[in-house]
Amino acid sequence: MKGLFYLVVRSLCRVGAFLYFRGIEINGQNNIPKDALIIYAPNHQNAFLDAILIGIFSPKPVSFFTRGDIFVEPYLWFLDALNMLPVYRALDGFSMAAQNEKTFDLAVQTLKNGKPLMIFPEANHDYPYTLRTLSKGTARIAFAAYEESKKPVYIVPVGLNYFRRHSARFKLIINYGKSIPISDHWQLYSEHKGKALTAVRKSMTNLLKESMVIPENDDKYEQRAQVFTRAHEKLKFSELKETAKRLDFKTDHLITGLKPLVLLLSIPNVVPLMLSKYVVSLFEDQIFEGSMKFGIAAIFCPIWFVLLYIFIGLTWNYNMSVIIVTACIVLLFARQELKRLYTKTEHQFITKW
Repeated sequence: MKGLFYLVVRSLCRVGAFLYFRGIEINGQNNIPKDALIIYAPNHQNAFLDAILIGIFSPKPVSFFTRGDIFVEPYLWFLDALNMLPVYRALDGFSMAAQNEKTFDLAVQTLKNGKPLMIFPEANHDYPYTLRTLSKGTARIAFAAYEESKKPVYIVPVGLNYFRRHSARFKLIINYGKSIPISDHWQLYSEHKGKALTAVRKSMTNLLKESMVIPENDDKYEQRAQVFTRAHEKLKFSELKETAKRLDFKTDHLITGLKPLVLLLSIPNVVPLMLSKYVVSLFEDQIFEGSMKFGIAAIFCPIWFVLLYIFIGLTWNYNMSVIIVTACIVLLFARQELKRLYTKTEHQFITKW
């Protein structure tokens, strides 16, 4: 039952991703080893959505770390079905943080069972596009899994690059970097564990930076962030990265006066839109906004349109139901496309957060 639940959620989110984003450019999928134990190590800029994207594009179901304080009834069944593993923070208290050793063992066992694992090596999320200092936890788990399983273990760095994290219908670029074989560092680990952990962390850092458009927070960061505009969405990753280096940008032209039309187009879909607004309002941290909007779009909207189809079919007729539901879906996309035209791109307020 849990396997079926995971499959349904994954399928909905995969379809939802191609509808939610205006375009998804995926590079380097051939860097994912086929017959090995895998740890995905992405940068972390968009709360839950980062983990969802890693899961839906992985060839195999992925296990995730998530905040341990949410592992309470009645969520335990769903969290387990979604392959989530609890991780506790120091601010949760010493007794809670002490449970992380159990989580470490569970992570190693998950890998030994052949299930890919996803770990955010930055250990937290933040607003800037740049890469933060990585922890050694990912390397520790990789070495332990290699030692206990005697199977090939690889860390796959993944660069997630969003044009607009908090709005639908903007481009996303996913880059799978060159995988890091833990066996290459095993001799060093046997002689000096600290040096080996540092070496793997350095490799992850370099490969993640290669996979990100703006990896470093230098004195030109605020200028480079201006590369994420609608005018540059047609550029491939390599072209976008080079454009950011050159500081050679095309600016967006915002079309004003469209808000009344967008509000009018919102009426047929007022239920999912108001629900999305309400759910977003429950989170003080703005970084959760994109994740919540994606969840409503990928999970609730399909359910809503099915229920709407059944309701109209029962109370009127199913021919009209098809027409009305189709019109609602078309108008929802039209609304989002028009909203794009006057929505400020992220660089214009990213430094104010």
